Amino acid sequence: MQQQILTVWFGPDGKEIGRGYWRFPAPDEDILAKDRASKGIPADALQWQTTDQEVGNLPRLMLVDGVASLDPAWQPPAPPPDPLAALAEEVRLGAQAVARNIAASPHDKRGLTDKDIGKLIIPKIKANPGMTVDEALDEIVEMILAELPGEPIIPALWVERPRKSNPAETVYMGLGPSYLHEAIKRGYCPPDTPMTWASLVGLIAATPEKQIAAWLRSL
Repeated sequence: MQQQILTVWFGPDGKEIGRGYWRFPAPDEDILAKDRASKGIPADALQWQTTDQEVGNLPRLMLVDGVASLDPAWQPPAPPPDPLAALAEEVRLGAQAVARNIAASPHDKRGLTDKDIGKLIIPKIKANPGMTVDEALDEIVEMILAELPGEPIIPALWVERPRKSNPAETVYMGLGPSYLHEAIKRGYCPPDTPMTWASLVGLIAATPEKQIAAWLRSL
């Protein structure tokens, strides 16, 4: 096996600032100067050479009284992130997100089912834009009870009332205000759209059914 020559350059404090490996024959000074310049090592750096493979295997050297040994200040670099660990963390976070979106109780399941059935009122509103909240609610109740007879209905359709602590502020409750709020937030309708049943009906009436179906997949 051909022997290697290790050339190491040290700064004034004796700490390694660069190195290069060579096969025999040893490089001449011109080659070493070019190598040093390519590494950005100053011309006045102390140059030291060895063929001791054990010393050459040390990650960073320090020269004290002409003897090179491991620099005591050297710390091994942090290991690269484990791709499997990173994947496991993504899976864990994904599982948490899924858990927050999966119905966790009969109450949750009933509410989601009611909401999905209630969406069937949309074609009827498009066909009858003059439908009132009470008329729409009557229709939704009949549709839900036809599928879930005798069960309580969880989500409200549209409720608004003054806030007790601040009567000048209106509190909106139910699926209707929530849908309209999200539609405004996403830019489906102008930002100054008033929070009213008429605004929601107007949005439904003015939007093609295919577009509404696409919106509902994420609402």
